[in-house]
Amino acid sequence: MSIKYRVSFVKTLLLSIPVLILIPFFFAYSYQSEKVDSVEVLIEIHADGRVKIEERIIYNFGDNERRGIFREIPLVFSTADREKFRVDISDIEVYQENGTPYEYDTKEGLNFLRIDVGGDVPELTGRHMYIIEYVVNGAMVDQDESLVFHWNVIGLDWEVPITRLSSEVRLLGIVDFDSMEVECKTGFWGSSKLCDSVEIFASGTSSPIVVLVQQSDILPGEAVTLYLSLPEGTVITQELNRLEELPWFIYILIIVTALLPLLAIRKIYKMGVNPKEGGPDPRKFEPPIGVSPLLAGIILKRDTESAHLVAELINLAIRGYIKIVHFQTKRLFFSKSRYLYLKTKDDYADISKEKVMVMDAIFHPFFAITKDEAKKLISGDSGISPDLFKEIDSSFAVVDTKKMRFSFQWMFKRISEANEKKALDGDFFTESPKAGLRRGFIVSLPYFIISLLFSGLVVFFVLNSFRQYNLDLFVIILTILSFAWILILFTFMISLKKFMPRRTDKGALIKKELLGLREYISVAEKDRFDFHYDPRTNPKQVERILPFAVVLGLGHKWVKHLDNFKDEPRWCLSTSASGGVSTLSAIRSMSSIVSTSVHGAKGGSRVGTRGGAGFGAGGGGGGSR
Repeated sequence: MSIKYRVSFVKTLLLSIPVLILIPFFFAYSYQSEKVDSVEVLIEIHADGRVKIEERIIYNFGDNERRGIFREIPLVFSTADREKFRVDISDIEVYQENGTPYEYDTKEGLNFLRIDVGGDVPELTGRHMYIIEYVVNGAMVDQDESLVFHWNVIGLDWEVPITRLSSEVRLLGIVDFDSMEVECKTGFWGSSKLCDSVEIFASGTSSPIVVLVQQSDILPGEAVTLYLSLPEGTVITQELNRLEELPWFIYILIIVTALLPLLAIRKIYKMGVNPKEGGPDPRKFEPPIGVSPLLAGIILKRDTESAHLVAELINLAIRGYIKIVHFQTKRLFFSKSRYLYLKTKDDYADISKEKVMVMDAIFHPFFAITKDEAKKLISGDSGISPDLFKEIDSSFAVVDTKKMRFSFQWMFKRISEANEKKALDGDFFTESPKAGLRRGFIVSLPYFIISLLFSGLVVFFVLNSFRQYNLDLFVIILTILSFAWILILFTFMISLKKFMPRRTDKGALIKKELLGLREYISVAEKDRFDFHYDPRTNPKQVERILPFAVVLGLGHKWVKHLDNFKDEPRWCLSTSASGGVSTLSAIRSMSSIVSTSVHGAKGGSRVGTRGGAGFGAGGGGGGSR
């Protein structure tokens, strides 16, 4: 990226930051421009225990276009003894001030009833009155030789401020004035702040007792809770719908649901447990005899990764079968590195059929270009050398690596399958990874099916028993997690293919030798290195270790020894304009090409690297839609 474009990008980014910061404030301001101008709540407590409630809500939408409002009314309440009971709400009516009915919809949750008022099209602005009527059954509670009515007049969860609240409670057919206790608290959950005004009066012996509550400037999240205590027998109490504790067998089902997948994973893991390998072999300073980099990779990882193919390509390049040409191409103000692969040997007599397959895959006609096309590509590089043309002319085939990108998946799959077969034929594994994974699925599937069945029973019970049982937040979360846990473990089980298949004694021995080589490469400082290898007399021996260092993820460490005695690998050719190719940059370029080419078939591996306000029932409230 040029300096001009970088400066432009930075300016755009800096200008965007204030906008991104202000967006949440814009939406918050838009919502807070709404408010409830007033709420008038008329509560009638009848002698038969019914409680009839009428709410007159004047909602001010401001300039925002809304569909209407919603109102959430709690259904689950607590007694002083922390017992929970559920009320029943019926006879719901919603209408305008002139008596015209509003369109509304009700949704009953586990602990609340939601009333959505209004249509589907946002078209309302300004002030609108909503009158909501409903009957509550089972709200009068026997408590300490008295009858208690404990009600959140507006709920806790209003999203906008309420300017003024007026609540009038009428006790119909109740004349015992002196023995009644009244208390009103406001504020956030647990607050002991008293309401602005509480009055009790009766106009005559035949008139109902009236409790009048006034409160102003109620913030979002604040409650107004009314507490009335009447003498026992004043009202005919209805039978409370007390919520029972969840049966113990539900918890057993949840535990079994969690344990069964764990047992399945343990069983699969044990199926892939290898013979005792012990630690790395400290005597190993060279690769195992007769093991190629590709084969070493599958013995270590139980799978063929793109890094292993890179290591095999480096091995073939070191043995003189491949050369890499590095050159630069220019487009406008940008320079970009490009690579060609040259096939420098056409006789495969001294390499295995798996290596032949790798060569055939890399130099497939689909990726090949003519020598004239190759010369034309590199001729755009100002640092071109005549020797590069000679190398191209003497090669047996030329591949443009750009044509390999995203088009090598099926060839890599064939190489992986051949490598897997060689590992099995060489008695390094007891079975193929696919067969091991298939066997693991067959063994573990019944555990997951039973676990899913139990989890389904738990969810079915919860969804159909919330009217009878106390389903607090813990139980709901536990129920959700029972399903999530199965999915997590099932996903983890799929990843257990890395533990399949099981290595044989021979495979375990080779792995031990490879780990010993890895330990040596990771700690081989100059003095220790010179003791085993003398680059001045035998540089090829040092280079021979490089592919296995790449397989072991330590290519970058081993390269430093190679760079001590030569600037450029003999299997890498470059133009002067491209600045030459170090061994490490050659490995990185090859890794980038292969990883991108096999993307989609395999994951590309990197080389090396009574209380207060709100008491009585939680939640409840309202807002705009």
